[in-house]
Amino acid sequence: MALWNFFTFPFLIVIGRRGTIYIDPDLEAIEKKILLAEEFCHCYAHHISQIRADKHIVGKTEAQAKRMSAYLLMPAKFMENIYFTAAEEPVMISDIADYFAATEEFAHFHHRVDGFSNVKGNVGSIEWLE
Repeated sequence: MALWNFFTFPFLIVIGRRGTIYIDPDLEAIEKKILLAEEFCHCYAHHISQIRADKHIVGKTEAQAKRMSAYLLMPAKFMENIYFTAAEEPVMISDIADYFAATEEFAHFHHRVDGFSNVKGNVGSIEWLE
């Protein structure tokens, strides 16, 4: 399958810590922002070719880049506002995604829970069990 057949394929060329990131201009703004942050994190943190790497290495580098990009786009300084709000009323992961103009899936890379709420005077996490 040719590279240009992928719907959201960002193409990254890395030389040291420099790189060029190509992103489909027809994507929505939120998708562009998330992909740009993730590919920037690959460029900054990784110096390997995923084409030749085994699937475990690729999985690890993908997880690292996604988590790093989540921390880049949702900095701890601004997450404090979320925690203060959660002391008064429950804050779900969808609220966090809306606050940072991101997707719910992306917000899960920053917090692996479904929300936050006041529990006996302390802010605690909410995780839905299936």
